[in-house]
Amino acid sequence: MLRVFRAACLLILALLGVRAWRVTMYDAEFRAAARAYDERRYRIALERFERALDLDPSDPLVWTWIGDAAGAVRVNPPPGGWTADDEARLLDRMWSAYAGAVLRLPCESWSWSGLADVALFRAGEIDADRGVDLDALERRARGELDPWRAAALGAAMIAVERKPSGFLELDVLAKVYESAGQSERARETYRASARRMPAPSLHEWGRGSRRLPDSLVDEVLLGLREGLTRAPRFDLSRLHLEVGRFALAHGRLAEARQDMEAAERAAATTHERYHALRGRAETAEAMGDLAGALAAWDGVVATGHETPGDLRQRGLVLQRSGRATDACVALRTASRSLEGDDALRVVAASACEQAGELVIAERLLRDGFVDPGDDPTMARALLDFYERTGKRRTAVNLAQSWARNHPERKDFEAWAEALGSDSP
Repeated sequence: MLRVFRAACLLILALLGVRAWRVTMYDAEFRAAARAYDERRYRIALERFERALDLDPSDPLVWTWIGDAAGAVRVNPPPGGWTADDEARLLDRMWSAYAGAVLRLPCESWSWSGLADVALFRAGEIDADRGVDLDALERRARGELDPWRAAALGAAMIAVERKPSGFLELDVLAKVYESAGQSERARETYRASARRMPAPSLHEWGRGSRRLPDSLVDEVLLGLREGLTRAPRFDLSRLHLEVGRFALAHGRLAEARQDMEAAERAAATTHERYHALRGRAETAEAMGDLAGALAAWDGVVATGHETPGDLRQRGLVLQRSGRATDACVALRTASRSLEGDDALRVVAASACEQAGELVIAERLLRDGFVDPGDDPTMARALLDFYERTGKRRTAVNLAQSWARNHPERKDFEAWAEALGSDSP
């Protein structure tokens, strides 16, 4: 009897040891996978989440992560794109992973939304293959959906039911309504989603991945503004800036200016003021208001947070405003920090030439390259400068020397011949 008891104890200890090993390995694989996902190494993340799943398939979280990782792999294809079979496999893996998650934890709203997304994509594929007639669109608008859209709508509604406060879940439901042609419900849902989270960058439709139709943009902006009324004071400047950028990206210039100005008024730090002024400057440029843009760019510089790119843009506005001397100074300063920006050197040289600073303009172009073969665009700009400023002989001699030193360059030979033939 004692032997049996000892054997049972040893077996239990062995089983506990195996279980402890599996838990440790699962945790290591899961953490490595999540880290790879954060670093946007999605294929590695997917592989390691799959390894974690093999160690413990009972955790619904790893199923959800596999669905997300497979989706990220799908939208980040290798050069040349995915084959139809590869894409189908990834979509199947997304579907099975999200399904695995909700089977183990039915209240997990994100995986229900994932199922809706996959179903909606499948419906779009069928539409692309078979085409859609007006009768089908009318039936959808009445609520008579094809099987995949019906599955998408059901999953999306379950997700929102499980998490009524989830703005991401509402985003998916709104997208399903939009695809089904149920425009009124889509508008209401987009607005509700924007109201709950007035930070466009946290929404798919606010990150530049897709453009919304004008009617939906109106609803989104209304929802965002309703959300802003409940936003904490310390976050107002950032949120107004995000709303302004969303409006600017969708061509709503007046609304964008309104939010950029509100972001500046709400700014509590010079850094927040910098971003608000930068947004104001970009909006004013888009509106063709050069004076307003220049005033805002001057404010950007006054904050002390300006970047070389900001100085570049301010210089371009100065040049467009006809202030060549100031533009020459600003663009020349920016070009010192952006040494690899050949286009900026050419523009700076043009501004200095307009200001009568020919020596500075020539130096900007000459210092832009060591060997003309390394940067033929800059070399050509220098020849054109000499032609414009009455130094044709200098241009001819320079082009001929380049042609001699680089006999393999047919373009240099053509330049020398063209300049030489046009010489008096």
